[in-house]
Amino acid sequence: TVKTLVKLLRSPACNNKMPMIIRKKKEIRLLFEKDLYLARITPIFCVSAVKGDNVDKLNYFLSQLHPRTPWEHRKHEYVVEEKLDTITEQKPENENEHGNENGNTDAENKISENAKQTEKATEKEQLPMDHPHPAHSHPHHHSHHHPHHHDLKPGDDNYGELEIDETFAVRGVGIVVSGTVTGGRIYANQKLYLGPFTDCSFKEILVRSVHMKRCVVEDARAGESCSVSFRFVKRKEVVDRIMIRKGMVAVSDERHKPKPVWGFTATILVLHHPTTINEGYQPVVHCGNIRQTATIMKMSKHRLRSGDSALIDMRFLGHPEFLHCGRALIIREGSTKCIGKVVQLYPDYDVGLSDFSALEKKYLNRTFEVQAKQDGSGTATMIFDEQQPIV
Repeated sequence: TVKTLVKLLRSPACNNKMPMIIRKKKEIRLLFEKDLYLARITPIFCVSAVKGDNVDKLNYFLSQLHPRTPWEHRKHEYVVEEKLDTITEQKPENENEHGNENGNTDAENKISENAKQTEKATEKEQLPMDHPHPAHSHPHHHSHHHPHHHDLKPGDDNYGELEIDETFAVRGVGIVVSGTVTGGRIYANQKLYLGPFTDCSFKEILVRSVHMKRCVVEDARAGESCSVSFRFVKRKEVVDRIMIRKGMVAVSDERHKPKPVWGFTATILVLHHPTTINEGYQPVVHCGNIRQTATIMKMSKHRLRSGDSALIDMRFLGHPEFLHCGRALIIREGSTKCIGKVVQLYPDYDVGLSDFSALEKKYLNRTFEVQAKQDGSGTATMIFDEQQPIV
């Protein structure tokens, strides 16, 4: 089995990966020193569930992995037909400004992170186990901080985003929704916008309580799963539990109200398809909790076969959804399987909004193909640059 796995990883179907059998913990450290995001090297663990061999090494490897999902999304990511020219003109200036700010604050961020870690360690030693945590230290108690998680800014304390997985009807409580917090934090007495419904609207709700692992908590931070009981602010907007479906979100965005999205542009890689993919093809799109049929309206190539990568425009068939740029998606239909990433959003889709020539230079990375040809290892198919941040 190890020989067949090594042969499969070295094949062009897996982008000519380099397999590495892990036997010691030192090899795991060397692995992350050589390839931090595992773009080239693929580790192999020979684990026994009966004897427990190498289970500790696998747990250590999982603890050292860096999260690919940032729990903070951009506010300005929609493309409207009237503002398309202004957005493209302002992009270079904004990028330069952000680059200067990041360059000046890299050293300060490292110092602040080290200071926060030492403060947390001293607080844990000073506070006894039976003593309740004070109000100001509560966020440190409930949130599992990671160096790659973005901390909340003072001006964004009210921001929160919850992706809904399931809905429940509890006697004496009302409608309860459960899901994962994908941005900010969710707390009691917080105003959220629930949607999008079939009529493209968002209903304003008020959070009554937040539960995690069947216990009442003050708030739930990004990356944590929770259940929320709420009530509708306006009586006219009260809806039944059946109308709240999986894939909806509850967002608190006071500056910019959430917008439902009808269409989007994505970079895709066709893993398998029996024939060819043309415009007008209608597969099922899975993006987070969203699952809906969408139509391919436009492609950067005339036809797509297994192993091809391209930019495509898709439009939802039934109702709009709430999306973010940079979200990973899976496209499937029967035996067809494609993976990709959302790069642009369109609240009102039109074929003339997307500019594939500019997007291809920005998101499609061809350097790996050039390196593979020079090394003589064949062609490598990359749909987007793994070294760039997702958002």
